Amino acid sequence: MTDNYSQMNLTRHTHSQLADIVSGFKAVLIQSGIPEATTIECTFVNRKLESEDSSVLPQGCKYKCWYNQSKNSTQCGIVCSVTA
Repeated sequence: MTDNYSQMNLTRHTHSQLADIVSGFKAVLIQSGIPEATTIECTFVNRKLESEDSSVLPQGCKYKCWYNQSKNSTQCGIVCSVTA
């Protein structure tokens, strides 16, 4: 039970950090004077993210897998769309 509880806390903490990063990207877009409705897609790839619960990701983020030709394998991560 403790291990599961620790994993849940770690997931929440990681998602909170991800939300802060996405918020920071949005602030930079706005401060840079980028035209409204400009969207930038950010991909976060980390082995830890591959196994985490993606049901409570920050708004605009989704769990996604794709084929990585250079590694000849499927890779997964979290992709976030940030709109100014």
